[in-house]
Amino acid sequence: DPRAAVHAAFGGDGYPDDARHKLIDGKVGSRNHHDGRWVGWYDAPEVAGAAGRQSQPTIVFDARYSVAIDRLHVAYAVEHHLAIHAPDRLIISTSDDGDTFTELKTFTGFDDAWSHTGARGIGHATPRFAHIDLSGAEARYWRLEFYNDHEWTFISEVFFSPSDETRP
Repeated sequence: DPRAAVHAAFGGDGYPDDARHKLIDGKVGSRNHHDGRWVGWYDAPEVAGAAGRQSQPTIVFDARYSVAIDRLHVAYAVEHHLAIHAPDRLIISTSDDGDTFTELKTFTGFDDAWSHTGARGIGHATPRFAHIDLSGAEARYWRLEFYNDHEWTFISEVFFSPSDETRP
């Protein structure tokens, strides 16, 4: 199972994943971004008080062997009242050696529309999903670079759907 062979290498800002398993454990976060299933980053400009913050999350997945991927699925949160927004864009790059990456695709189709439930604040984030066509691209290492404009980015789950040719 290629999904089980994926390992993430990254850090979160205030909402970390020190064990590096939240994004691949199969558990999508709830409406409460404090539930322990979300990894969060804040895109802070380089100003006083923002030292040490990772301005944009970059996540590298090692599939342990080259695998063809049809679709990438990303669970993310939106709660505008808490400055939690969908990523503005995602750059997907691949590598066979983990050092030299080639850009594969830029995705900008995240849904950042306001949620009109009437409720807002902690416990009212809206989990959303992006399904990104990768057309069977093949690689061992997959780098995801999320970009946002001075807002929080919360990611709960990343799932790679392998092509039929690479399924055991």
